[in-house]
Amino acid sequence: MVMYSNGGAYPVPALPYRVRRINGLTYTAEAVYENLSDETNPWFEVNDPPAYDPSTHTLSWNGADWVVSEIVEPEPEPEPEPQTGPDEVTSTSTFDFIFAQSGPDEIAGTTTGDAVLAGGETPDGV
Repeated sequence: MVMYSNGGAYPVPALPYRVRRINGLTYTAEAVYENLSDETNPWFEVNDPPAYDPSTHTLSWNGADWVVSEIVEPEPEPEPEPQTGPDEVTSTSTFDFIFAQSGPDEIAGTTTGDAVLAGGETPDGV
């Protein structure tokens, strides 16, 4: 099956009805075949795509020729190592909280609290 490419674009099985040359002149598709060797014609004939197995390869177009590439399976990600020890507290912080009722002029009070950032144990005094 004959296919055509317009200036390196992905090949199509048929030419359009009207073809515009690089210099701006146009002619109908019937005249394209006669003018494929004309340097002002952006269309060119493309070879048939090669045979390939779609389950193991992909077919693509690089602007000048067909390219068959092998499908590469991604490497499986390694399983994370299971955690064997108990959770550990990595850090603690103290935050000051300001409580307001309806606006900054009506602050009701402040308080301090502790937070455990990671792990299962609570810090002393909490």
